[in-house]
Amino acid sequence: MTIQSNDLSGDEADFRIRFHDCDAGWIHMDLAFGDFNVTINLSHIYEPLPSMLAWLESVVIGVEESSFEIDEEGSSVKFISRQIGNGVVQFKVVPSYEGDALDIEIPRRQLISAIYCSFVEFSESSEYKSREWERRTLADALQERGGLSPLQWMDSIVDLDRRGIQKAVWLLDQTRYVDNDAARSTQIFATPAEILELTGSSADNDSLLIFWPFEDWESVASRTERLKILEECLSERVSSSWD
Repeated sequence: MTIQSNDLSGDEADFRIRFHDCDAGWIHMDLAFGDFNVTINLSHIYEPLPSMLAWLESVVIGVEESSFEIDEEGSSVKFISRQIGNGVVQFKVVPSYEGDALDIEIPRRQLISAIYCSFVEFSESSEYKSREWERRTLADALQERGGLSPLQWMDSIVDLDRRGIQKAVWLLDQTRYVDNDAARSTQIFATPAEILELTGSSADNDSLLIFWPFEDWESVASRTERLKILEECLSERVSSSWD
């Protein structure tokens, strides 16, 4: 079924957008108009926010017809806008699954304001948790800690042995991995003493702290090559709570 309206003038307050529940790589977006309500699930795997903002920009500048699609990891929802004239656009929300679609005519300014202002309010609130959504690199972690530039950091550790390098990298990526036999056979874990040294807390009985592997580090004699390895390392994604 398609919910339609050719005159929003009496129902403008009924058009609502809300972003909420940023958790484990998901953000949820509620869209409501009158009795029509739908929750759209935004996934970090198919990052929809840049496309959403680009679509809003196309509406702002008056592109005759534009659309973008939100991939919900198994289903999708398409937003379509078409300029009608006199500052009004036809706005459609079309899901790929069986469910209601929305097809309304709405003032362009109201459509843009409802989505953009809600997104900005959410992104600036405590509800938005960057570690639950954003991909972070080791360089991001280094920048957050401050004190050393990437070049200074690399220069300060390049001559350390593998274990020293692992500790330096782990300090920027303090992530717990569940301990199991398969992981133990292929990865190098911190010892309980190292965990206490690096975190100030005792080791968790159910998990251990894993180091980033540098299997060939000791065989790299060239300082230039070592610096290149560390530079590449800084571009690697570090674990977040959803990763």
